[in-house]
Amino acid sequence: PVLTTRILQSGSDLRIEVEDNGTGMHEADEGSSFGTTLIRSLSRQLKARITYAAIAPGTRAVIELPQEDAAETASPKE
Repeated sequence: PVLTTRILQSGSDLRIEVEDNGTGMHEADEGSSFGTTLIRSLSRQLKARITYAAIAPGTRAVIELPQEDAAETASPKE
């Protein structure tokens, strides 16, 4: 098994890509597993967008995080 991660600057967003060469994610499983539910919840807290794509073989998850929102979320306002 191979797991690849990338962190990139995409305009004003931070882009995090994670992909593997496993059996892939079935469309029906995309929102139902504990892992995807957890990642979706954490992404929502950070005002991030998350997408999944089938690659041959495996799955790619992309999280796009607006940097200004990340700074606000990480630093509580007084």
